[in-house]
Amino acid sequence: MKQVYLLLVLSLTAICMVSCDMKVRSTPLAQAATQMVRTSAEGVQDTIHFTDTLRVGDTVRVQVVLNGYYNPLTAYNVSSDTAAMRLALEVKPELQSALARGTDLEKGKIVFVSDQVFVFTTGLRYTPRKSGTHRIEMYVYSDAGESYSPQYYYFDVQVK
Repeated sequence: MKQVYLLLVLSLTAICMVSCDMKVRSTPLAQAATQMVRTSAEGVQDTIHFTDTLRVGDTVRVQVVLNGYYNPLTAYNVSSDTAAMRLALEVKPELQSALARGTDLEKGKIVFVSDQVFVFTTGLRYTPRKSGTHRIEMYVYSDAGESYSPQYYYFDVQVK
């Protein structure tokens, strides 16, 4: 009797596992490092934080980590809400093989090779051309499906 009961439980478990969607869905994440390297218009380098005010002509470099968790990353876009901020992405040579056709680092756009990249590190470089508050917007995409992807992230830059 125990064997029949055990066989019945195993059969029901197998049926449930086959009929369930086993794909884990998770929201992709874009996270920027808290410390950044600033090069002033005069060529002087120092380390700053997001809350520090910049001057027109400063160039800032920050590392951004993209994480799809259980879902492969498909794309990443970064832009500014104004033309007064020049943006570009930087990718180390050893990571170039993860980039697909359609990638344009100077326009802030990365397209990933299908189903291969779950975590990726890229450099973001920006230079403000006018004073004021400028928003940098980031979208990270994965194959997790709607309501999980894309995800929107942003930060505001104060420029004197």
